[in-house]
Parts: sequence; C-alpha cells; structure tokens
Amino acid sequence: MKYHLIICLLFILSVKNLNAQSKSKPFEGVPGWLETQEKRLAWFQEARFGVFIHWGLYSAAGGVFKGETYRQHYAEWIQTWGKIPSKQYTENLKPKFTLENFDPKQWAKLVKKSGAKYMVLTSRHHEGFSLFNSNQPFALHNEVTGTANLSPDGRDLYREIMDAFQQEGLKTGAYYSLLDWQHPDSYEAFQLNPNPTGHVPDHELYKNYMYGQIKELANNYGRLDVLWADFSSKEHEGESWGTRRILTDLIKWQPNILINNRFWNGLENKNGDIGTPEKYVPPTGISGTNWEVNHTMNESYGYSSQDQNWKSFPQIMRLLVETVSKGGNFLLNVGPDGSGKIPDQADNILERVGKWMS
Repeated sequence: MKYHLIICLLFILSVKNLNAQSKSKPFEGVPGWLETQEKRLAWFQEARFGVFIHWGLYSAAGGVFKGETYRQHYAEWIQTWGKIPSKQYTENLKPKFTLENFDPKQWAKLVKKSGAKYMVLTSRHHEGFSLFNSNQPFALHNEVTGTANLSPDGRDLYREIMDAFQQEGLKTGAYYSLLDWQHPDSYEAFQLNPNPTGHVPDHELYKNYMYGQIKELANNYGRLDVLWADFSSKEHEGESWGTRRILTDLIKWQPNILINNRFWNGLENKNGDIGTPEKYVPPTGISGTNWEVNHTMNESYGYSSQDQNWKSFPQIMRLLVETVSKGGNFLLNVGPDGSGKIPDQADNILERVGKWMS
C-alpha cells in the first residue's frame, strides 16, 4: 500500500510537470514584448470603450442564402451553417456586396461621437476574404474563388476605413482570423470545399500565407494599435500558427502594438496583452491581466436581416458600466450590411451612448 501511494504521488507530480512544460511562455519567450508591455498598454487602460466592426462578404448575405434563412446567432458564420462551398458562396454574394451606402468617414464620426477611443475592424474573417489588398499569391489569384481580396478594382476598403478613423484621432486595430475556410492548406481545408485532386494540405504553406498577410497589415497601413487574432483551440494554438516568427517580427514592425490572447486557447488565458471574454462579463473580472469584453447589440456580430433582438440602451449601458467597474474594457460590435449601411438601431444606440458619455 505504501509503495502504491508513492507511485501515485510520483505519477501526479510527473503529470503536473508535463502540464507546466506544455504551457506557453509569455509571448512565446520572444524578447521585446514583456519589457515594453506596461508602456504599450497605457492608452488601452485609459480607453475603456471601443467599437468592433464586423464587415465582410457575409454582410451581403445578412443571414439568408438563396432564399434560406439561417437563424443561428453568428450570421458571419453563414457559410458553415449552410455548408456552402466557397465558389458558390462567392458567386452568389459578391454581386450583393454593393457598397452603395458605404461612407467610412460617416462611420468614423459616429464612433468618435459615441465616446469610443478605439476601433477594431475585421480585416479578414473565417471565410478567407480580406478587406485589405493582399499581395500574397493565393490572395491575388487562386482556383477556389478567383481572388481572396474583396475590394473592388482600384480601391482598398481596409485603407479607406483605417484612414477615416485615424483622421478622427481614434486608435485602430485589425481583427485577423487564423481560420480560413477557403485556403487549401489551412487546418480547415476541404471541410466545405470539394477536393477532386486529393490535395494534402501543407500547413507550413498556410502559416507562411498568414505571416505574409500580417506583415502587410503591419507595414502597409501606417500605425496599427492592436492585432486582434481569432481563434485557437486545444488542437491548434501557439506554434500551430507560427507565433514565434510572427511575434519576433511584429514587435519590430509595430513597437507599440498590442495583441490579444487568441493565438492561444481559452478566452481568459493570460498569454498576449489582452484577455477576450466574449458576450459575458466575468463575475469578478480577470485578475492579473488586462482584458476586454466584446459584445453585440443584438445577437450576431455580422449583419443579420432577421436578428431583431436588439438590446435596449439601459442593457448596453449596464454591460459597459459593469465591465469598466471590474477593470475591463468594453468593445461593442457594429455590423454594417452589404451596402455599407450601419443599421438604424445600432446608429441610435451609439448616438445615445455618446450623449451619456459626454
């Protein structure tokens, strides 16, 4: 019995040791991040309120594809709700991404008026299309959808939006999806798309693609205050994305940048600079790290034509005040439609928040 107990204790200690070894070092041990963290976070700790903007090809669907309505809460996931191949998805929605009401200066003025101090824009969501003009070969031309760049010829929608917000004096961040339902070498390759040639995904090629796009975001558009990655799992986190290489160069390209914790698994993990609870306020906050609640005005992040479950102004303010009172920032989402119009309900909420803030 004595020896059995000793063996059990040794086993428990060895498991604990293995778990300790498997945890990521802060910022993967890359120099420059921990040493500058306090300075880099100074503005974020004062800001307290920001606006999230989810806008992409999914916005043209608005939760409806070929007459079928998908009532799931996250309308930006409609491609996977409907199991729609990327080629069919693109051919149907690109003509509906019209931009006829797109006015980034008006967006920026509204957000500034709301009292927000920063904005985070979806530079690329899970469907694999980027608002910025990427020069990566797959983005320029591919056999899946033709191109992974969403901006019309002669325009760069990401640049137009970032310029407008920076001119209003707001900090700006880029949401960047680590998932890609379109790329044949991503971890999600062929979950939605056919694979007639039996292509075997080369994840190293995909990591190079991501690295190249993050490099473009960090070097081609002036100041980048936040890189908001999304999202990891137990199977794919940290070095699965090539984080050591990304972080080694990112801090050189943008010495004042912040990164969230979603290169790693778990919304409250303490890697990176910012914890990211989604659609909930932690009951006692998150001790030992900076954090930011991202929340929606209705249920969906991307525009949804049938989601009319809008939160009242008091509900929004309760979430904001509760978050800030517990030491967090509040990132409130807006989802413009495929024409670029911010829904009237969202416009009204931001107007009222601005009056309260002032």
